[in-house]
Amino acid sequence: MSQTKTTRLNALYERLKSANGISIKDLAAEFEVSAKTIQRDFKALQRLGAYKSGRLLYLDESLAKDELANGTVTTVNLKTGQITCNGTSYALSDYVEEGGLLS
Repeated sequence: MSQTKTTRLNALYERLKSANGISIKDLAAEFEVSAKTIQRDFKALQRLGAYKSGRLLYLDESLAKDELANGTVTTVNLKTGQITCNGTSYALSDYVEEGGLLS
């Protein structure tokens, strides 16, 4: 299941959203990537509400709403892989690689 980073980030976001906690090891097997790749992707998704508790990863979309309230991220479109920050659109992978572009 070779995927581009943006596709994988979108899929990981959706997987975390649908799971009630899932381990890095299980995600690495599911996405056919290394645990290090999942850790990097997870770190990138923390700005969008991903968090870790114990050994499990979760997603709480209300945490992403804090970013929205701060005026940095205005929209997240996972179908297109685009994030809009203060009126400018970015690819999801560019946004997370730059640490939010605005940080």
